[in-house]
Amino acid sequence: MAITKKDLIEIVADKTEFSKRDVQRILDESLNTIVYGLKEDVDRKVSISGFGTFVSKSKEERTRRNPVTGESVLVPASISASWKPTKQLKDILNDK
Repeated sequence: MAITKKDLIEIVADKTEFSKRDVQRILDESLNTIVYGLKEDVDRKVSISGFGTFVSKSKEERTRRNPVTGESVLVPASISASWKPTKQLKDILNDK
């Protein structure tokens, strides 16, 4: 079962003295800051100690082939994002 943003807000509010509204504002601003950091400079990293690193990567415009028709298709340039967990987080998840 996935923990939704709403679930996360409720969990943090229950474990702290902050209201759900305050937790939502903090979470929203934190996520916006990560997005801004990735979008501001392509191939940039946003690292959160003990958690992981978000990375934005640029992909050049390229030609690909449609596997059904065999037709060449131009894929526009884009920016993608990825996340890599820290060794510390992996160890916690694997009970090390």
